[in-house]
Amino acid sequence: MDDDLLAATRRADRLARSGATVVGISLQACLAGLTVLWALLSSVGLGRPIGIVWTVLAGIGAVVTVVAWIRARRTGTLVPFVVAGAERPVAVLAPARRRELRRQLRRADPVSEPYAGLVRSLIGWQRRSSRAAVPVLLGTLITLLGLSGSIAMATGLGWSLMIGTVAAAAVVTVLARVEARRWTTVLEQAEGDGTGATATPRDRGRDSA
Repeated sequence: MDDDLLAATRRADRLARSGATVVGISLQACLAGLTVLWALLSSVGLGRPIGIVWTVLAGIGAVVTVVAWIRARRTGTLVPFVVAGAERPVAVLAPARRRELRRQLRRADPVSEPYAGLVRSLIGWQRRSSRAAVPVLLGTLITLLGLSGSIAMATGLGWSLMIGTVAAAAVVTVLARVEARRWTTVLEQAEGDGTGATATPRDRGRDSA
């Protein structure tokens, strides 16, 4: 394996094991702060009895998000908004190799042996980040539903926000499932031959010769 691919694989291995270094505010901390603010704003619906339900729902979402943030801090699974250049695996790859890697990750090309380890680690990092983000995203969704319900009770204008929130959540869920299925397929290719890679037609022709 070439030095740049080896360096990229080592970076990806570290990210898959420990995640990226958080500089500044993390995704969990940002959403925790926002959900607490939104939960407080949801008190506008307390003027009606049903508004209490929406306010409590917003509060539950905020609690879920804050607890998820605290847990992420304790377990070292905070997700940064931006990964520093010194930690990005693809930063050490030449442009041609980056394009080839992207094509293999998009399933445009089969995973070839030199990239198999890097592909596996990148997918591991992606899955680690996704697992860490799910709890705070769920809490944020619950809080937004509670906030929109409270606004609707107070002003009658919150139903569009609720519908938009539910629609956005549905779209994100579908896209996440499609993306997860793609990662699974690519990972199966990377592990296809027991050595961590799936041979390309050119490789197979070379082997048979």
